[in-house]
Amino acid sequence: MQEAGGQTKTQYNVAQVVGQIFYPQKGKRLVWNGLKSDGTKNQYWQNQDIDWNPHLTGQLKQGGALGNDGYAKSLVVDIDQKIDAAIICAEAWKVDNHLVCFRSPSKQWHLWKFFPEPRTLKEVSAEAIKLERIFKKKGYEVDPGHTLPKANGSQLGINFPLHTHQMPYAPNGQEITTEQFIHRIKFQDYPLIAAAAGMKKGGRHTVLVKIAALLEQENKIQHLDEVIKNFGTKFTDTGYIRRIKEQEI
Repeated sequence: MQEAGGQTKTQYNVAQVVGQIFYPQKGKRLVWNGLKSDGTKNQYWQNQDIDWNPHLTGQLKQGGALGNDGYAKSLVVDIDQKIDAAIICAEAWKVDNHLVCFRSPSKQWHLWKFFPEPRTLKEVSAEAIKLERIFKKKGYEVDPGHTLPKANGSQLGINFPLHTHQMPYAPNGQEITTEQFIHRIKFQDYPLIAAAAGMKKGGRHTVLVKIAALLEQENKIQHLDEVIKNFGTKFTDTGYIRRIKEQEI
C-alpha cells in the first residue's frame, strides 16, 4: 500500500514513530546540505517541521532543537572521543540501561535517552547533566556544550541520527536497524527484551524462554513474535517457537 509521496505505509509509520520518539521543536529544522569548500558542514536553519521520510532514507539530513514549549522527551550526552563500540555500549548500559549509543557525524558517540511522555526542560536537562557528570567521572571526554537540552530552552541544534548512518547500537556493540531501535524503545522498561534487539546467534534460545516467561507474567505474550522478529538474524527454530507458544514450555 502506497502513501502520498510514494512512501509505503510501513515507511510512513516508521517516520511517524521516530518523530514521536525524538520530539523535536516544531516549525524549525537544521538542514545539513553537504560540505563547504573548506570542509565544514553546510548547515542552515529553516522555519519548517522536520520531514522524517527523506531523513531516514538519507535524502535530506536534518537536525533540530530538542523539545516543544518547555517540554522534551529526549536528551543527549556527547562523548567527544573515538571508542570501540562494544566498550562504550557496555559502559552506557551499566550507567543507565535506557541509554542508546549512536555514532556521531565525527565517528564519536552520542548517548541518547528517551522518555515515554514529555517532561519539563528543567527536569530533562538536570537528568542530562547528571549523566554527563557520571561519564566525566569515569574519565570520558564529554563535551558539556552539546549536552542537550538546556534548561533555559536554548535552541541549540543537533544532527538527528538514523539517516542511513549514525545508527543505533545494541548493548553488545552490534549496530541495529531503525526498526530494532523502535522495538528497543518500546520495551526499554524491560531490560532483557531491550537488550535482545539485534541479538545474533548464540544464547538466543535461553533468552527467548526467559522473555516468554516475562511476557507471560505481564500478560503480554502476544508480543513474542515481535521479539523474535527483532533479533539480529532470522531465528529459524520454528519447533522451538511452537513449543513455547503451544505447549507453553
